[in-house]
Amino acid sequence: MPIGKRLLAIAALFGLSLALACSQVGVAYSQDAAAAVAVAQKAAEAALSSPSQWEGPTTGPKPIPGKRLAIITCALLTEGCNRPARAATEAAKKIGWVPTVFDGQADTGKQLAAINAAVDGKYDAIVMILIDPIQVNEGVKRAIAAKIPVV
Repeated sequence: MPIGKRLLAIAALFGLSLALACSQVGVAYSQDAAAAVAVAQKAAEAALSSPSQWEGPTTGPKPIPGKRLAIITCALLTEGCNRPARAATEAAKKIGWVPTVFDGQADTGKQLAAINAAVDGKYDAIVMILIDPIQVNEGVKRAIAAKIPVV
C-alpha cells in the first residue's frame, strides 16, 4: 500500500476515533450537566418553600436577672409606638429584667435626651422603638462607646 493511502487510512482512523471520543464526552457532559441542574433545582425549591417546622436552635443561654433595660419609644401617645413598648416591658419582666420606658414624645431632641439619660444612668441595654438612628446617632455612638447594646 502506497504511503499516501496509508496516511489517509491512519488519518481516517484517527478522525473516527476522535469523533467517537468526542461523542462520548458530550454524552457524559450532558449527563453531568443534567445532574447538576437537578441538584440546583432541588436546592432552589427547598430554599423557596415554606418551612413546616422550626429548624433553628431550641435552647439558648439563660438571661441574667436584674439587668436594667431602657425602652425608648418614638411617642407613647401613638399605639404604633406604645404597643411594642408594652411588649418589650412585659418580655423584660418575664426574664427578670427591670425595664424603664422613656417617652420620645415624637421629638428627636427628646429621644436623643432619653438615650443620653440611659447612657448616663449606666443601663445594661437600650431598645429604641421606631426611632430613626440617624437622627439620634450622637446618642447611639455614646451608648456603643460605653459598651451598652442598642437595638
